[in-house]
Amino acid sequence: MSFFAPYQTLVQTVLTDDSVRKSLQIDEYDMVWQQVGYGVGLLYGVFTALWLSGRIGARYTMTVGMLGFALGNVTCGASVGLATLVLGRFVDGFFKMLVMGLAEPHLQAV
Repeated sequence: MSFFAPYQTLVQTVLTDDSVRKSLQIDEYDMVWQQVGYGVGLLYGVFTALWLSGRIGARYTMTVGMLGFALGNVTCGASVGLATLVLGRFVDGFFKMLVMGLAEPHLQAV
C-alpha cells in the first residue's frame, strides 16, 4: 500500500502546481525542476535509507526521516522562488524515501 504514496504526492502536486507557480511567480516551464528535485531526492533517499539503517539501525533512520520530512514540508511552504521550492521538494522526497525505503520491506514480511 505504501508503494503508491509517492504517486499520490505527485498527483496532489500536479493538481496544485498552477496555484503554487502563480503565487511564486515562476514560469510554467521552470516548474519541471521541482519535479526533478523531488525525483532525485527519492532516488538518493532510498539508497541512503539502506546504507544508514545498517549504520544506526532502522528505528533511528526512520526517526531521522520523519524529522527531515517535516523540515522538507516547512521548506516547501516557506519557499520564495524556484530555487527554494526545488530545494524543499528535494528534501521532502529524500526524507520521505528514507522512511518508505525501510517501511516497505517490513510491511511485506508481516
